[in-house]
Amino acid sequence: MLNAELIEAEYGYLGDAIFLNTSSVAVPPSRVRNACRRCMDDLAQAYGIPAYDEYDNIRSQTKSLLGSLIHCQPDEIAFTKNTTEGNSLLARGLDLKGGDSVIICDMEHPSLLYPWLYSQRRGIDVRIVKSHNGSFSLEDIAALTDKSTKVIAVSAVQYGSGYLADLKGIGTFCAENHIIFAVDGIQAVGKIPIDVQKMHIDYLTCGAFKGLLGSLGIGFLYCRRDLIPHIEPCNISYHTAENYVDAPDILQDFSPPLLRTDIHRLEAGSSNTYGIISLNKGVELILELGVSNIFFHIMELEKQLRGRLYGSGYEFYEHDPNVGFSGIISLRFPENGTELLKKAFAENRVYATVKKGYVRMALEFFNTGEQMDRLAHILLDCRKQMK
Repeated sequence: MLNAELIEAEYGYLGDAIFLNTSSVAVPPSRVRNACRRCMDDLAQAYGIPAYDEYDNIRSQTKSLLGSLIHCQPDEIAFTKNTTEGNSLLARGLDLKGGDSVIICDMEHPSLLYPWLYSQRRGIDVRIVKSHNGSFSLEDIAALTDKSTKVIAVSAVQYGSGYLADLKGIGTFCAENHIIFAVDGIQAVGKIPIDVQKMHIDYLTCGAFKGLLGSLGIGFLYCRRDLIPHIEPCNISYHTAENYVDAPDILQDFSPPLLRTDIHRLEAGSSNTYGIISLNKGVELILELGVSNIFFHIMELEKQLRGRLYGSGYEFYEHDPNVGFSGIISLRFPENGTELLKKAFAENRVYATVKKGYVRMALEFFNTGEQMDRLAHILLDCRKQMK
């Protein structure tokens, strides 16, 4: 069961607002806001230099927290700017050859889809799984797989439809066929239990500004330890090299540097420590609440809201509730009702993604059953007014 007092302490500032837009960008808990406010003050007061040791500690601690969250070792985690960087690093850096094939779904976000489509310039055969009403199955993937298949890349949760993929089923299939299983986790990590070991996930990338409750401009990737040396880094720095020369010494050997084979191979240059602090505090809260508790709460809210809206005229993306429900509910409706719904949401302080004939609502641990009732009333009233 979720700790209601803790949630109130972190999100009481929302008042009577119904925030449902974590699928776009999260609102930060109080501990993230406070930690980020202190960050620059601490740096200034320490005159910069003494802060570096503390920053190293924060980076190490954050990797440990992330390892606990997704069930991996801290030395299998690298910090990135965002999900896109992690996806691109694998697509550009993995040693694939002409004729090798990669499988990806047609409804993926461009941050996952485009890096693999671009790999076609190297002669990679990119095979596209056709989705069905916002979802796809392991059978759809298997039908495109053969001995040339080296990577299967999927989002844990589809950003448009809210479909939660069968990660364990796909991962098991990949392990049995010696295929790299790559997962874009930004719509899932922090809200849905992810175990990279049990799910046979080889590579996962995730930004911090959604379910992890952190800031923009920071993310992380997980890479299975024995896969790391097979990825050519896009950026080279002293972090990625086995040896480097520090002033006042001058480099004498100007041959190509030997690259590291551990996780630092994938982590070039200075890290976004401000962002890491936000990520640290966001993951800390998630672990305190318990991601299994969070997911159970979100699923109960989803069942409640869907139950109120079925048969009302809204068109759902239908998923298998035993696999496909994620806490993101996407609905379609007559396009001429778009402004009506936007106006109703604004008047009632409901924050969600509303586009032409489409609304996406991402449920979170700070949402309540009472809010679902209010939301259902607003949606039903709007649907009656739509032609």
